[in-house]
Amino acid sequence: MGILTTLKTWLAVAGAFVLALAGASVYWFVRGRNSAQDDDEADAMRQVMHSQEVRHEVEMETSRMPDRGRQKVADAALDTAAGNLRDRWMRDRDTKD
Repeated sequence: MGILTTLKTWLAVAGAFVLALAGASVYWFVRGRNSAQDDDEADAMRQVMHSQEVRHEVEMETSRMPDRGRQKVADAALDTAAGNLRDRWMRDRDTKD
């Protein structure tokens, strides 16, 4: 009966060790997964903040640009986009630009 009790004790200790090891593995896996999700959320928030800063900078630069009146295509100078539109409103089929 002594050997049977000793064997049961060793099996119980080994089982407890394996169970503790499995529990620790699950704990660290879940902790790592949550940490990765937190990192992903932080990266997403940084990207949103960066895009808002860029948009604000573009809007500020645009608001600093001087206002010009409208230009009629008929009155446009030849070296402007409107002048090019007036003279070449349809592409020539023979030439490739």
